[in-house]
Amino acid sequence: MNSFAVKGIAKFITGPYWKKASSEQRRRYLARFEDYLVANYAAKAWKIDKVRLAIQKVVQGNATDYMVSTRLIIPHKDRDIPIGFRIRDTKNGPKIIDLQIENASLIITFRSEFMSLLKKSGGDFDEFIEVIVERTLKLEKTAQNSQQNPQAAAQ
Repeated sequence: MNSFAVKGIAKFITGPYWKKASSEQRRRYLARFEDYLVANYAAKAWKIDKVRLAIQKVVQGNATDYMVSTRLIIPHKDRDIPIGFRIRDTKNGPKIIDLQIENASLIITFRSEFMSLLKKSGGDFDEFIEVIVERTLKLEKTAQNSQQNPQAAAQ
């Protein structure tokens, strides 16, 4: 996850609730959010041979942001999958601040989902963190099942 601006993404997707959270809650949330990101993509991973990522263009948005347009080329699929990477040049080097898969933004999707969870909990950040932990455990179980039964995961 070193390639992602995890803290910036985590702050953005919790909106005004981030400012209301204590430093301890923020610390716990950042750790759980990173676990959630890893589990989220591990659960969706499938084994595909000969996949290629072709860079189409790079556009500079401002002094620090770039949009890298790519296509994921999967031999057995009838079409390529467009993937955009929003990258910010930070003091720690370039970091991915958003992924757009088939024009759906990762951070906008997460923000909608997480803001809904926070509203549902009445803004209780501790309860919200517990929901993230529960979802992470479910995703990890899904990923584990996919590894044990790769044919079912590929479907």
